[in-house]
Amino acid sequence: MSINHITLMGTVTRAPEFRMTQNGHANLGFEVAVPRPPRPDGQAGATDYVRIVAWRQLAERLRDTVGKGDLVTIEGQLRTRTYETQDGQRRKAIEVEAVMVDPVRGATAGGGGGDDEGPSSEEWGAPPPEDDFGDLAAPPPPKAKAAARPAAPPPDLDDEIPF
Repeated sequence: MSINHITLMGTVTRAPEFRMTQNGHANLGFEVAVPRPPRPDGQAGATDYVRIVAWRQLAERLRDTVGKGDLVTIEGQLRTRTYETQDGQRRKAIEVEAVMVDPVRGATAGGGGGDDEGPSSEEWGAPPPEDDFGDLAAPPPPKAKAAARPAAPPPDLDDEIPF
């Protein structure tokens, strides 16, 4: 069994780039700066810059809610894709295909809000299979919510609590 899941929290480093594919599918790309924890010797940790990609309805929603300087939490999957540069060299890119992006409330430079329950089933951003991004697989469907359990009876508070 394999698991490909990543959760990041970081700051958007520049304005997200919104594009439409030739087949009319929305795509949004941006970069997030994710600081590492301090080193054992007390010096500040390094910062990783991670490329994030969102598709379809998620991309359209994020276009209006995420901007440069925003602190965001991202859940997604690592993806590797290859492409060819203008001079014919083959390159490999590793990026996170987002399935959820939530601005951290009260910690953004540009404002924006987030859904408390995450994206709806229509907002899951799977890449279109007929585009040049065929090596990117669709994210899993959202999990069904478990049935609510009845609350346990409150504890008996008649006994005195010694202090």
